[in-house]
Amino acid sequence: MKNQFQILFYLLLTGWTLFLVNGIVPFYQPDALHGAFTPSQDTVLSWKTWWSGRFQKKMNLYCNDHVGFHPNLVRLNNQIDYSLFSKLHAKSVLIGKNGFLYENGFNRTLEGKDFIGSEAMAKRMRKLKSIQDTLQKQGIPLLVILAPNKTRTYPEFLPDYLPLHPVDSNNYNISLQLLKELNIPFMDVSEWFVKIKSESPYPLFSPYGIHWSRYGVALVADSLTHYLNQNGCYTPELTYTMKYEKDKTKIRASSDFDIGLGLNLMFSIPLDSMPYPEFNYIHQTDCAKSAPLFLADSYYWMFIYEEISRNQFGNQWVFWNYGKEIWTQEVMDKHKPYELINNKLSASELYKYDAFILIISEGNLSKFGYGMLD
Repeated sequence: MKNQFQILFYLLLTGWTLFLVNGIVPFYQPDALHGAFTPSQDTVLSWKTWWSGRFQKKMNLYCNDHVGFHPNLVRLNNQIDYSLFSKLHAKSVLIGKNGFLYENGFNRTLEGKDFIGSEAMAKRMRKLKSIQDTLQKQGIPLLVILAPNKTRTYPEFLPDYLPLHPVDSNNYNISLQLLKELNIPFMDVSEWFVKIKSESPYPLFSPYGIHWSRYGVALVADSLTHYLNQNGCYTPELTYTMKYEKDKTKIRASSDFDIGLGLNLMFSIPLDSMPYPEFNYIHQTDCAKSAPLFLADSYYWMFIYEEISRNQFGNQWVFWNYGKEIWTQEVMDKHKPYELINNKLSASELYKYDAFILIISEGNLSKFGYGMLD
């Protein structure tokens, strides 16, 4: 028995020594954690920081974030809580029935907890209407795309302890009312997905993703293509065929697994094959591709990742990410966007583009215009 305790002691001692050494002189670098994570910074010892307790607090955080094998230890802790208690450590993520993952913020918007008020929303819409009227004189179409809400589309998978209590006075309902009253062109993908989900042959949202599924984005891209062509902006016709992807590595690397990836588990969630579109584009060689501007949130990234933007607009598309960053096909390879200096939107800035498309998800409607219409 004594020898067994000695072996256990030496094993524990060796393990802690490896953690310590790898934290000081890294000899093994685990895969980085997914999601927004800023490691704590080192601190400086002084009489003031010592007696106030700030040094001890900051040093404890620094050692925790920089201990050897830190990412693996986080994944192990997350895996234990997920497997044994269905507990998640990803911020604002909750687990529903059949393992369905949701972002909790979308529940709040349905219940009007982030409602900015009718007048505040109307002020932004009137500014957008003024821009639309000016662009229309230049033959430049404008379109607002209301991206869907996973909670609204699939409420049946929400956990029983989280009943929804939707209200009429929320950002979505008021935005929809104002868009209709002001005659601003819009595509309500949120309502569309709710209507077609029972007849859809493929999921409109992945169980482990927060954005529209790859099939969902194919539907939206097809509708956007028709809108642009009908309004004088040549865009190659888009067709697609659905095939099932069985490679689990490819599925985990896709946008259909963006929440699942952020759980940072030791062992990945079991996956079935997923239906993915394979796109085909019919080009007219005598027509120049249109150059649209997209002011959008993260829902537009799937147009880029699926290479819809590249194939439909060549190098002509421009993406203003949340009204803060400028992305183009040219800067994608560098992954270093330009900073958007002027955060106020005027029609004159849009004259060099062939179309102006504003994409906003329901959870971001409280920021309608992304600060550019205030």
